[in-house]
Amino acid sequence: MKSQFTVPSDHPSLVGHFPGNPIVPGVVILDKIIQAITNDWSEKVVSSISFVKFIKPLQADQKVTLNVTEKDSTTLKFVCEYNGNILVSGQCKVTDKDTT
Repeated sequence: MKSQFTVPSDHPSLVGHFPGNPIVPGVVILDKIIQAITNDWSEKVVSSISFVKFIKPLQADQKVTLNVTEKDSTTLKFVCEYNGNILVSGQCKVTDKDTT
């Protein structure tokens, strides 16, 4: 799966996250990743994030390319890039949605 996202400069988390040089908090990036995964794999939910590495900061309004690949039936690997530079990489576990 490949998708893109941006975090707008008026996002409320940017106000206090390094005033004068705002960067997107990791939790906001992870939220965007989880949203993209659950949109694409609608029958799955992200049950945990096995690991994540924040390599470079993300600035507001930068268009991020998200690549998600299946490692196995319960594990997805993800990489976020901007202009060919890896910003974030990691892995998460997914489970089937409860249908009850």
